[in-house]
Amino acid sequence: MGEIEKEGIATDIREVIDIFLKTKDSFSVYERFFSDEIEYKKHRVLDVGLGIGTYIKALSDRGVNNVFGFDIVYELVEVAKKRFGIRNVITSNALRIPFKDNVFDAVLCYNLIEHVSLPDSVISEVYRVLRDGGKLYIDFPNANSLGDIAFRWGGIVLRGRTSHIQKFTKKRAIKLLESNGFKINRTKELRGFTFGFPVLNRIWFTRKLQEVLTYLVRNAISGWEIEAEKCI
Repeated sequence: MGEIEKEGIATDIREVIDIFLKTKDSFSVYERFFSDEIEYKKHRVLDVGLGIGTYIKALSDRGVNNVFGFDIVYELVEVAKKRFGIRNVITSNALRIPFKDNVFDAVLCYNLIEHVSLPDSVISEVYRVLRDGGKLYIDFPNANSLGDIAFRWGGIVLRGRTSHIQKFTKKRAIKLLESNGFKINRTKELRGFTFGFPVLNRIWFTRKLQEVLTYLVRNAISGWEIEAEKCI
């Protein structure tokens, strides 16, 4: 596993997996927007850009059986299968979602949209696979936050480029969804940011610097989580 560069994503797979496996955040969607969406236990849910499957596992553990997912990175999908025993996951591209029209009741799109070269195309594909009235749960980093700025510039300094290739304000995030046929149901401010540059953890000073930066931004608005509904 090494360097990849697909659809605007450029990063190191080992580093990504390391971040996913070591993070203290469970990424449990049930503790977020899905906490009052119990009826989804009987519905079909798709995770776009599943990473190592933390969202799918959270849903499956709580009785949501019809959960599917994919990621563009083969190695991440394999970790989801082997480490967590997750089924119904494949390697695919968010620009060409490998499902028919109008088949899902909900789509999750977390930690993805800032990494893609064509966000409009991704949201259009999500719209296509959702049934009428289906819901999209998506998050956007705040491009003006210290956390996102540090992450982007940290990537440039360390690797010569950043994996956050899109910059979002709340206005741009809402416009992206509405221009692709979605109605905004609710938004939630996200606060805090966990810095994750494993290569820097080998050096005491830079490890402590990451801890200080994380502390400084823990109460800042780091992004937004949005629930949007597909409208005809």
